[in-house]
Amino acid sequence: MVCLSLALAGSLQTSMASAGQSAEAANKLLADALAVDESEVTLRQSYSAKMGKVLTATKVARDLQIEKKIRAIIKFELASQIPLAS
Repeated sequence: MVCLSLALAGSLQTSMASAGQSAEAANKLLADALAVDESEVTLRQSYSAKMGKVLTATKVARDLQIEKKIRAIIKFELASQIPLAS
């Protein structure tokens, strides 16, 4: 999941570094970002279903909470490096 976010961040940094941004490029970046979000949700659902077969619901929930906190920290760090669209 983190790899997807890092790949998207690299793409964003490269694309946003240029002085101007076309609407087409912005639409592509938006589509890429949404696709990454969807992939992460699908992956989390898959993992939680697999973990639910061998762990209690409480442990699965705790694991997902920890994962979410780690992801938030990483996304915060990435957000500080990516310029806003102009």
